[in-house]
Amino acid sequence: MKKRLRQRWTTNLALLIVIAVLSVLIWLDEPPAPEKKPRLGQYLPAELASISIIRQGKQTIRFQKDVQSWRMISPYDVQADTARINSLLDIYSLEISTELESGQNNLDSFGLKNPAMQIAFNDQALSFGDT
Repeated sequence: MKKRLRQRWTTNLALLIVIAVLSVLIWLDEPPAPEKKPRLGQYLPAELASISIIRQGKQTIRFQKDVQSWRMISPYDVQADTARINSLLDIYSLEISTELESGQNNLDSFGLKNPAMQIAFNDQALSFGDT
């Protein structure tokens, strides 16, 4: 009887050691938390109060945020399309995947010296060139 009790105790101890080793291995192998990538916009979308779409040779389109919705205030004063505003806010919230060196030469090569279009979110503008 003592022999059988000793075998069970040894088996249980061995299983406990195996479980402990596996637990430590799983804990050590846990992937690190993903890095937060910087975003295009410096504000949270909820903090935005105005959006302007500036296009070369065309009238500027301006949107203003009301209490719960967005309104186009120029060239017309009408209720803005929520889906389209959300699309603009999605652009503003994109993560930056690649950064290029800044400089005047780079502006010319990407068509950004005189951008074809700019979207201004509050006081921050995103320029779109011809590439």
